[in-house]
Amino acid sequence: MLENLYRLLQVQVVLFVLMQLALLYLQGSALRRHGNRCFLLLVVSTVCGICVLIFNGALVFFTPSEASLLWCYSLNFLFGAIQGFLGIIGATLLFRDYRHLAEQCSTPSATKNTDGRNT
Repeated sequence: MLENLYRLLQVQVVLFVLMQLALLYLQGSALRRHGNRCFLLLVVSTVCGICVLIFNGALVFFTPSEASLLWCYSLNFLFGAIQGFLGIIGATLLFRDYRHLAEQCSTPSATKNTDGRNT
């Protein structure tokens, strides 16, 4: 039973790394197309998330010593904090830019008929 749990943890780490890499690809493509700083922050945040998964994976795939355990948890905390901070800022900037774009694309000149339809 414990070996099945250990295998499940290994599959989880690999699956999450693959998902983060897919997300990184999407964010990197958006950064190349648009050059917006929100995408740069999200890319760096995702890279930090991949680092967290790698350090967690090291604990799952290898038998850690006390020193490596301390390093892995310290680096997990550092990269996790950076990931969260940059991810929140990047998402906030992305939503702000989207709001500005939506405001620019709205049609204030459209008038409403008496039946509520735009003309």
